[in-house]
Amino acid sequence: LFVCDEDPERGWSDVYTVLDGPKGTDGSGPCSSLPPTNLSGWSLRGRVPVDDLRFEHHERSTYVTRGSLERSLSAAGL
Repeated sequence: LFVCDEDPERGWSDVYTVLDGPKGTDGSGPCSSLPPTNLSGWSLRGRVPVDDLRFEHHERSTYVTRGSLERSLSAAGL
């Protein structure tokens, strides 16, 4: 999960925080919505500069390009 924090004085952060969700046995799939406000069980995996990710827009959906995601995660050591 990528989270971009907002500071009321500075605006949006210039890095995404990369979190890994808790390993559960409930069989739930990937997170497709905002995480719960209580992120207990989520572990910090690293940080990725916002400018490193490229987005594609298709109708009502927006996607991160695979190449930019792979490069960003690799540069962050993930």
